[in-house]
Amino acid sequence: MRTIKIYFARHQKLGAIFINLLVVFLCLWSFNTSNLVVQKYIDRFDHVFYDIRLNYFLAKNDKSSSKVAIVDIDDFSINQQGSWPWPRKIFAKLVNHLAEDGATVVAFDMVFPEAQKNMVSVILKQLNIPETGNEALIDSYSHDEKFASGLSSTDTILGIIFTYETDPNIGKLKPALPVTANAGMEALPILELNRFTSSIAQLIDAAFQQGFLTTIPDSDGISRRTPLLIRFNNKIYPALSLAAVMAYYLQEEMRLDIQKHAGQDVLEGVWLGNFKVPTDKKGQVLIPYLGRSRSIQTFIADDVLNKKFKPGTFKNKVVIVGSSSLGLGDYRATPVQALFPGVEIQATVVDGMLKEHIYRIPEWAHGLALVIIFIVGASLSMLLPFLSLVSIFVVSILALFASAVLNFFLWSDLFLAVPF
Repeated sequence: MRTIKIYFARHQKLGAIFINLLVVFLCLWSFNTSNLVVQKYIDRFDHVFYDIRLNYFLAKNDKSSSKVAIVDIDDFSINQQGSWPWPRKIFAKLVNHLAEDGATVVAFDMVFPEAQKNMVSVILKQLNIPETGNEALIDSYSHDEKFASGLSSTDTILGIIFTYETDPNIGKLKPALPVTANAGMEALPILELNRFTSSIAQLIDAAFQQGFLTTIPDSDGISRRTPLLIRFNNKIYPALSLAAVMAYYLQEEMRLDIQKHAGQDVLEGVWLGNFKVPTDKKGQVLIPYLGRSRSIQTFIADDVLNKKFKPGTFKNKVVIVGSSSLGLGDYRATPVQALFPGVEIQATVVDGMLKEHIYRIPEWAHGLALVIIFIVGASLSMLLPFLSLVSIFVVSILALFASAVLNFFLWSDLFLAVPF
């Protein structure tokens, strides 16, 4: 009888080991499968863990130490300066005040796709009155000319919106910046779009450079990453954030870092001086959120237009001009806030690049996760059947704690974002 009990006890443990190993195998399969349904749930779990980790380690930010500032065209500024869209002489005044205070780069998180009519010229034409003798009056309402003059007074960046749409292109594109790389770029899976909306030629010609505003959220609609590069007509264009930082560093070409992985050329980042901005293989960068909205130093546009700021406030800074007005609707869902102004995403990426603080998902992250699942899973599978319930609980908690400590160490000390 005793022999039978020992026999069944041993086989019961072997059965438990077999079942545990089967669970480990299923975990490895689900983590590595291309099945869309399974991958959807894996991605959702990974996104939740990413958001928890990000919010836990949000940086303690000293707003005054940053090299980036936002000029916010908020609802108050719109009420004070007049209904939207503003006459472009107001934007000219804004740029001039920033340039006079020493701003290094002024970037606009917006596009100006239509020319603003000179209403004096229109009225004179309707009344058949010659423009001769009215040049001063006409000039005072030449908003695009004044804005173009302001744009040419300092290093300014205008926005572009790339899309998949089939409508005709709007506005003008500057020639693409030169791109250099240590390997071929043709096969890189950089996001490729086929249409653009840009600003009128007069403003584009006056601006120093352009950068796109296009963002692509994750599958759950949350913006955790944003493209730094987009391909259009076989040319590669920079995001507004990247174009602004390149202008800040006087860098005239995009330098891509491409490395071999499993025999394939894989994009790993973009060089800014001696700092490599880490990207995924598609040219996307993880957004280094600092906290909720207004984590980056922000000034309302009305104060800047009326010079209600201390001299030197914008000296040697990258200034991003955009809007948090609810009426303009430029908001994104993010891990740190349900509604986050789009202009702050651009400014946050600029801040991360200037501080050289950008997280990255290394190419080996997926392999590391598989190895950890296998080693920890197989070890626990062999060990747990021989332990008491209390010991099983303690060992399981310790294994989860050790995995979390490793994950958090890689995030906080090495800026590496690896899966759960």
